[in-house]
Amino acid sequence: MEDALAEKADVCAVNKKVNYDQFEQAYDELTRNIDETLAKLTQQEALWQQTLDEIQNEIANKLDKADLRPLKDYVNAKLKQLQDRLRALAALKRDAEAAGTKSRFLRFPLLLPKAALTRISHCNNGQ
Repeated sequence: MEDALAEKADVCAVNKKVNYDQFEQAYDELTRNIDETLAKLTQQEALWQQTLDEIQNEIANKLDKADLRPLKDYVNAKLKQLQDRLRALAALKRDAEAAGTKSRFLRFPLLLPKAALTRISHCNNGQ
């Protein structure tokens, strides 16, 4: 019986051990998986590097704010000129309207009440 137990113990010990073929298969599979993972990582790194290069190229080609300063100054100067012209035209229009109103009243004094005519004549004499 002792021999049977010893033999059974040897069989259990042998069963616990991995045979060489199983080890080779596991090793080959693990090596293949690691190689595939490294290939994927290398490909991903290449894509990241390409994307980084594209971003850096775009940044290098962008205009700086300093580059836009002359354009901004030019546009602001033109806008100021337009504002000045609009103010001058508005002043001319106001003057023309005021002169037109005065001449209209002076041409047609019959349309005005007598008190208004007296005031207009006093204003004209006072000038």
